[in-house]
Amino acid sequence: MIYLLLGLLVIFFCLDGLNFSRYNAALTRKVFHLEKIIFLTFFLSAILILCSPSQQWKALAQFTFFYTATFYFIRRRRLLKLLLSELDTVSEEEYKAGVEKQMLRKQKMLIVAGAMGVIYYWFYGMCVLSSLTVVVFRLMGLGDYELLEMVLMTFVSSGFVFYLIYRVSPTLSKQGFADSIRLVYPENSAHKVFIIPALLGVVFAACSAYMMINRVAPPQTPLSEVLGENPSAIVVIFLLFLAVIVAPFIEEVVFRGYFFRVFRQFMGKMPVILIIGLTFALLHVPQYWGDWLAIGMVTLLGLVLTFLREWSGSTIASVVTHYVYNAGVTIIPVIYLMTSNPAYFDYQAYSQEYDTPKKERLLLESIKTQPDFAEAYNELARLYAHEDMKLEDGLSLINQALSYYPEKTDFLDTKAEILYHLNRYEESVLIRREILNKKNLSEKKKDYIERKIKETEQALSN
Repeated sequence: MIYLLLGLLVIFFCLDGLNFSRYNAALTRKVFHLEKIIFLTFFLSAILILCSPSQQWKALAQFTFFYTATFYFIRRRRLLKLLLSELDTVSEEEYKAGVEKQMLRKQKMLIVAGAMGVIYYWFYGMCVLSSLTVVVFRLMGLGDYELLEMVLMTFVSSGFVFYLIYRVSPTLSKQGFADSIRLVYPENSAHKVFIIPALLGVVFAACSAYMMINRVAPPQTPLSEVLGENPSAIVVIFLLFLAVIVAPFIEEVVFRGYFFRVFRQFMGKMPVILIIGLTFALLHVPQYWGDWLAIGMVTLLGLVLTFLREWSGSTIASVVTHYVYNAGVTIIPVIYLMTSNPAYFDYQAYSQEYDTPKKERLLLESIKTQPDFAEAYNELARLYAHEDMKLEDGLSLINQALSYYPEKTDFLDTKAEILYHLNRYEESVLIRREILNKKNLSEKKKDYIERKIKETEQALSN
């Protein structure tokens, strides 16, 4: 990941420097020494990519990134101040002769510089926040709460990017922030802004929920791994608040509000629809990696949302669709689970408050209600392993779950844990080594599996 960050930083330097150079190459060169910065970053990035990804090299890569980014940040602010004051230094004759052309060039330069600044400052700020979060969580003993970290990062990131866009919005419109991101209601456009977008949101939500509920073997993704941490009720409520209330609005302000209008200054509608829609999808790929159906759905959604923005002339249309979709895709599966398997819903909602007999009763009732529900078999088997009770029953339960999803990482780990408690250490280690060989395993999961293997090998040696 750190190599990707460095690569994106280099691309940013090139595009941002090119924008400034087109406006005033001599001043840009004088303030920036751009060629030296790009060469140095490319050189160090190449060395790091060719070397083995040990912790020492990762630390060096992080230092290179923060040092180069901070240096660029300071120089960039200085250059912008000089460029903004440039027109004040020309003579009256020169000003009158070239003011219209110069102002147009200046306006385009400021629009691009503002967009690049949003990307840069958000990117840099999130890297700093991520590093600080890891340190603080470790000091507080919260190193295993990846979901809590993700929720906090998402909340801060949303507020930060909104603030950045608010600061640069005057480059797009002098009539206020809402006009700059086209968060306005065109006259006589209720069908374009509300009715059709809401119907599209319902259709997308229903299709996504149907696939979620009826898929035989949903693949494991980074997002599903994080959500499988059994978080507290407060974290779940805050996560739902972000997903249903905050995320749709912020994402639409960023993609269909601000960046759509930036690109629309320089391109036609079809290239912009493709660029914004596909970029929206690309930024969602890491959390859905491995689930190509989900990636395809979010790509289609991104393109439809961007088309709505172009067709209606207002960001409100895409906001409405996004809100309806996120609410629907969250609520419909919950309603389905409540009605089809109320015992499992009760278990998921209140398991942290229930004692072991209550949890066992609910899971047994859930299996009776839905005999092919693999998650209930796994949860009951893991409960038996955690309490070191009914281990043979637990082994039968997890084998039943694996008959539905033989490659699912969580199920395999549950079986390894039961085998460990049955003192069948060699089999437990073998299964966990098999898990380690799987692709797309998160670093947190790898650390956990490696730690469990060491514990099992120590028990075996004793």
